Amino acid sequence: MLNIQKSYKNNWPTIYVVSTPIGNLGDMSKRSIEILNSVETIYCEDTRTSKVLLNNFSIKKHLVSLHKFNELSLSDTITNSLNANNNIAIISDAGLPGMSDPGMRLIEHLIWDKQMNVNIVCIGGSTAINHTLIASSQYFYEYIFVGFLDKKETKLVDQLKNAVGNSNERLICFYESIHRIKDTIKIINNHFPESKVTVARELTKINEEIIRGSINEVSEYINSSEFVDKGEVCVVFKTNKHQQAKKLSDKELLVKVNFLVNQGIKSTQAIKEIVAIYDVDRNYLYDLWKNEK
Repeated sequence: MLNIQKSYKNNWPTIYVVSTPIGNLGDMSKRSIEILNSVETIYCEDTRTSKVLLNNFSIKKHLVSLHKFNELSLSDTITNSLNANNNIAIISDAGLPGMSDPGMRLIEHLIWDKQMNVNIVCIGGSTAINHTLIASSQYFYEYIFVGFLDKKETKLVDQLKNAVGNSNERLICFYESIHRIKDTIKIINNHFPESKVTVARELTKINEEIIRGSINEVSEYINSSEFVDKGEVCVVFKTNKHQQAKKLSDKELLVKVNFLVNQGIKSTQAIKEIVAIYDVDRNYLYDLWKNEK
């Protein structure tokens, strides 16, 4: 699935992921206020907390509670709203939604599972890494920021392998020069051929472009005439390599399933997600989990 988001040049509906102050209300940006005033609905962690915040800026909008127990179940409602060309915003009680707060599972489901044409635009993310992590639309347990990669291929590969380690759940983030991005994507394709990748350039500017897809799809696109060799670039990728997945014990598998279930994910969906990452039979894992209960 190749998804090319030209955030400010297409006619797609938009999900604005808006950062809110972690303490001092004076940190609320002018653009955040403008965006929240412009959308149809604001999805928030706690409507009571968000109402207090929004009242400080005279923002009167329909609020819907979005938390870890309902974010996937709200996907149909949100899909219908977006299909009606209504923009929405997601905020948390404090900070940036998706960064350990609700929102990322919903976004991942809409982009990667439903393959919707919808803009994911981060407002007030403060760094290119935060913006790209959100725009990648990939749920993550953890991420590692590598910075700028070494110019020598052998050292670059070592950097990435050390960052990836044995984890299939970790997002790897780095900055890259627009003049080196094609070579770097080729190297990732050679060493991590099952990766899901997001390349973001010109973030927050009129020419913002978010490129999401498999490493093969992204490589093909950035080597085509459609890709514009301009702007700063930030890259996020997840290995998603079945063949390199760590073999987990029954106990470790159950810990993974129970973690997702405790996040409000239905057991069948939790098992499906674990099976997609680790080399384990779905029926075996289901029986294992069922017998534990």
